[in-house]
Amino acid sequence: MRGATLTCASTTTTTSTATCNGPKINGLDVRLDFPEATAICNFVTGQSFISASGSGTAANPHVIWNGTTWALSSVSATPMLNINCNR
Repeated sequence: MRGATLTCASTTTTTSTATCNGPKINGLDVRLDFPEATAICNFVTGQSFISASGSGTAANPHVIWNGTTWALSSVSATPMLNINCNR
């Protein structure tokens, strides 16, 4: 994923959906926001995201998608706990 590695604590797929639970980029929390969810699904399935959820506060540093690459951030954010992508 553009020089980064996405890992999931678990995954499930159906004919129309791919789900990643516990997503991490290079072992770090991922900010829960539209740019990150869109980037992950575009890279993984080539499609858009359906939904993503999270809670709490992301560990610092965590990663954000800046439109070009994954970058480190220490600005307070909610971590992504799961993401559902179209297939």
